Amino acid sequence: ESYFEVVYQSILADGWALPHVHFMRARQLQAAGNPQAALPIYKKLQQDCCREPATFQAQREFMKLKDSHARVFLTGAETFPRNASSADDVDPQGTLVGMLAELAWYHRRPGA
Repeated sequence: ESYFEVVYQSILADGWALPHVHFMRARQLQAAGNPQAALPIYKKLQQDCCREPATFQAQREFMKLKDSHARVFLTGAETFPRNASSADDVDPQGTLVGMLAELAWYHRRPGA
């Protein structure tokens, strides 16, 4: 971590714009328990989304942190009724399945 910090500061001092390095810095901040410091980095990266894998993943992380998708989906989804005997009894509108699919998409790593 300390080596990466030195490399990152050197890259900033040289004025390089390397999306992967900035993404790794945001991940480092997030892993250190400071997601609010990572949010502006993700936001800047996601504005150039989808030319590099790092910007695509930054868009996912930004949306996940900004909107707290996991909490929204898990608290908004109705629970399965007891003794449900068919798929229509469990989720007649298909909303729970859709929310769970989107939640899984946000947590899937690109290339996995």
